[in-house]
Amino acid sequence: MECGGEIEESWNACPKCGKVRKEVNVPQPRPVAQPQPPPPQYQTRLYQRSYSRGGEKNYGTAALVCGILGLFCGGIIFGIVAIILGALGLSKDENTGMAVLGLVLGVIDFVCFFMMMFWVVSWFAWTPYW
Repeated sequence: MECGGEIEESWNACPKCGKVRKEVNVPQPRPVAQPQPPPPQYQTRLYQRSYSRGGEKNYGTAALVCGILGLFCGGIIFGIVAIILGALGLSKDENTGMAVLGLVLGVIDFVCFFMMMFWVVSWFAWTPYW
């Protein structure tokens, strides 16, 4: 080159003086595409909790009370009523926790009544009459 330095065939410019040996086709930058607008933001509705005003759809509470009475009084009637009210509470009450508990206590009352009747009948069957 002009500075007297040797360069290789593949080089485009002299490393010493910077003289360009041959023109290089520099690719032109592509035009930048216009930015797309962001997708629309979807708004979700907030969950609105409704509170019971008392006295409305309290089948679960009634089932729980009947289940407890059935356990202490030993009556099958309270057990059946607790089962019915517990089933109604599961389908109609907002909070089904008490309905489930009343239903379970009603079933326990029902089973305990029949176990007690079986025990009484079997006791009389094995006891001699005086």
